[in-house]
Amino acid sequence: MADQHHSSGAQEVTNPAGGVVTDTTGAITVEFDKALTKVQFRIAVRNGTGITQAHFHCAPAGVNGQ
Repeated sequence: MADQHHSSGAQEVTNPAGGVVTDTTGAITVEFDKALTKVQFRIAVRNGTGITQAHFHCAPAGVNGQ
C-alpha cells in the first residue's frame, strides 16, 4: 500500500485559520508492507533551509493531529 502527499504552509492548522506564509513546500511518498509492520518513506523539500526533523500527524485535513 502506497500513498503520496504534498505539503505547504497553507496546510498548517493555525488560529486564526489561514496557515503559514512560506515558500517551502514538500512531498512525501509512504509505502507500507502487506502486513502493515514496515514502512518506507521518501521526503522531498523545496526552498527549505535548516530542516532538522519531520513527523506524521494522524488526523483529518484541517485538524491538528496527535
